[in-house]
Amino acid sequence: MCKKSIIAMIICSMIILTLVSCKHIEKEECMIKALNFAELFDYYLYMNKDGHWYQGNFYSKARSLVSPRSDSFIDFYTEVRFVHSTEEVFRLPTNVIAVRPNPEIVQGIINAMYLDILSEGNDLENTLSRFGLIYPISKENLVEDWEKVRALLTRSEDSGRMFDVIQFARTYNNQGSPLTYALFILFSSSFEEQVLSIINKLGITEDEGAILLRQLGSYDAFVFITTLMLEEGLSFERARRRYERETSSSNVIDYGSLHAQQIIRIDTMLFNS
Repeated sequence: MCKKSIIAMIICSMIILTLVSCKHIEKEECMIKALNFAELFDYYLYMNKDGHWYQGNFYSKARSLVSPRSDSFIDFYTEVRFVHSTEEVFRLPTNVIAVRPNPEIVQGIINAMYLDILSEGNDLENTLSRFGLIYPISKENLVEDWEKVRALLTRSEDSGRMFDVIQFARTYNNQGSPLTYALFILFSSSFEEQVLSIINKLGITEDEGAILLRQLGSYDAFVFITTLMLEEGLSFERARRRYERETSSSNVIDYGSLHAQQIIRIDTMLFNS
């Protein structure tokens, strides 16, 4: 065999090994991503061992078993599958890890997702459609479209959004409003009475107050700016600029996410200063 042929065979072998390695890494990353999502949102976890299905909260163990970089790795489990029922679990191959939504919190998660969108002043149906989802969201979406739901909850590269949604769902389940949600994720519901008082003085709705809270992102900023608007008759924009001048640079809020149309609506329709 000539030297060129040997070199060609070596190169081909290296390419094949690289492709196989990449495929394993991609599969591992998909499985880990699925397990992380399911764990965060309190899904039930099912794994088969020695022909028996076990349900539990052993997500750390599951991750170690599917990761080649772990000492506990075994080359057996090939997929994490989202399922609707335990009956579906028992029909799965033994090398599949199954996760199923917890029925006690499903509606709370859906409700929190809605409130997260509404409290930012976004249209519910349009926002969902951007991620391939249709209103109303259902339990089926949390199984069949979990990757779309994950994309929705990580929009704007806000990784904390998923934690906000599940924490609110655990606390309020299917209750709450956009204002309750904004208060919950920004500081504390103990401020609700004070915030409601300010909102009433401004003559805006609770939903509009929630949008303002989310955009300002701070109770201190909210009180400072709305006080200037109420007591000195400043427009929202002028009050915002005063706040930025009178606070240290480390406390200045980034208003880049405040949509121009929302500023116009605040100044002309709501506050009429």
